[in-house]
Amino acid sequence: MKKLFTLAMTGFFALASGIAGAQSTRMAFVEEATQASCGPCAASNPGIMTLMNANTDNTIFMAYQVWWPGFDQMYLDNSVEVDERVGDYYSYIFAPQLILQGDFAGADGGASQLTQTLLDGVTSQDSEFDMTLNAVIENGILDVTGSIDATMAASGDLKLRLMIVEEIIYYEDAPGGTNGETEYHHVFKGFIGGSEGIDLADVWADGDSYAISETFDLANLVIYHFDGLEVIAIIQNDDDKFVHQAIKATDIEITTDFDNSVSAVNITGLPTSVCMGEQTLSPLFKLANQGNVDLTSATITYNINGGTDQVMEWTGSISTLGSENVLLDPYTFIATDLNTITVTVTMPNGVADENADVINTSEVTLGAAPEGGYMVEVEILTDNYGDETYWQISSSNGDVVASGGNPNVGLDNIGTGTFPPPFSAESYGNNQSVSVWVELPANDCYTFHITDYYGDGFLGAGYYQVNDFEGNEIISEDALADEEINDFSGEAASKIEELNISNFNIYPNPTSDVAHIAFNLVDSKIVRIEVLDLTGRVVYTENMGQLASGSQLIDVDAKQIGNGMYIFNIYAGNQRISERVSINK
Repeated sequence: MKKLFTLAMTGFFALASGIAGAQSTRMAFVEEATQASCGPCAASNPGIMTLMNANTDNTIFMAYQVWWPGFDQMYLDNSVEVDERVGDYYSYIFAPQLILQGDFAGADGGASQLTQTLLDGVTSQDSEFDMTLNAVIENGILDVTGSIDATMAASGDLKLRLMIVEEIIYYEDAPGGTNGETEYHHVFKGFIGGSEGIDLADVWADGDSYAISETFDLANLVIYHFDGLEVIAIIQNDDDKFVHQAIKATDIEITTDFDNSVSAVNITGLPTSVCMGEQTLSPLFKLANQGNVDLTSATITYNINGGTDQVMEWTGSISTLGSENVLLDPYTFIATDLNTITVTVTMPNGVADENADVINTSEVTLGAAPEGGYMVEVEILTDNYGDETYWQISSSNGDVVASGGNPNVGLDNIGTGTFPPPFSAESYGNNQSVSVWVELPANDCYTFHITDYYGDGFLGAGYYQVNDFEGNEIISEDALADEEINDFSGEAASKIEELNISNFNIYPNPTSDVAHIAFNLVDSKIVRIEVLDLTGRVVYTENMGQLASGSQLIDVDAKQIGNGMYIFNIYAGNQRISERVSINK
């Protein structure tokens, strides 16, 4: 059965049906710019929703998840159309900010300025248009029909805009936000016919009409809960952005051609690459119900590199066109240069899949992780919020072998909504250049994990990278999001007693002019000099190239560095020796 529009004017429509000239009450239409990492949004949205829920018979609400001030996966789901509507069309300037009937609510759209009085002022008016709206979903195609009937004269650059909305999205559906919100209401997903809208006649007379008939392939959108989809239709005058009328379809009927069918959507939850040798992975597999009957069981079969199939019998409950991420049991395999994970799903509800054309297998290929050698350098340039950054390197058994940045941020606090975290003396400064060398304790597969707590990544020129001993980048990224996880292989660092450097000395110490570095090389090695301040920032570096074995004397111009205490690192091959030097000019 088709589910019809939800609108308080239904009684009025019954009176007005087929009667030209009958008036229609104007529906209030509220649009909000909000964000999952916006603290003021989390504080204001409960009050906004209380007001909206008290006016469901005469008000329609829709929220755009926007790009500021931090990370929001729901914005990334359709950033293009959100940008077009919020930035280009309306020019929202902060979040949370509210639009009522195409104009800022109150003076500037602040959350406290949307009041019952403002809503009453809209809904006490007669609209120029009467509308009906129907929506159904069949085999993933949204079919929208309805009518627009003029109840009085109207003119302008009139557009019909049709918006697809999810009634509720939960934090676990789209994680990463940091403001503590766990539910997001009436979230904009996309336009039918584009953000520019569907052209209507510029001049309407009483009794004129327009038939709504549009289709949309929902595969083009990221939908978390198909059974919570809504369709909103508005008539908007682009001359002044005024919204003449609005209507919403809810409880949309969803059907497919098959009762029992299941598909394999994708495989996630994996590192970007894997180290060579024996490894264990636990893939995250998205299972989707393509049948009319709720999916309560399915057989998931998977392997890596064509190894022995591992079988998992899934049980749960997924409605039509819905999906669920399933964490598969660990799979141990021998990693090579290319590693293919294959997952196949069969037997929906214990029967053979009724759709022979359904895609029931998903594959993903991972390359080999880069090699770090005996020692790696973590190089970071922070942005204007250096205390949001934390990183760590951990071994395959989870032991942390090195870390840096604000330890109060950690890796377990992302999305807890307790921002800002307590300041720590170890926090990096703003726009600080950081270089930390890490000796690796064993032949192992290591994980480099870095997070920007607020979720807006490194803004401006900020970046991070991990280099091997010779300075080659093995991991690098400019556009850090909320967190990044990368693996690399490492070898055991050399012991001090195995150093090829002997008779090491830096003099004079303290120095005011030149620091003389004297040492003996047992074997010919590539030598590099590096000077760090006590925050870890590299202030001087020089590559001496391949030096012959024997006595060496290298001069460093201390006048180029500045007053203070510094760490002088001398690298010979894969080995390092350090000494603190005071410079006092």
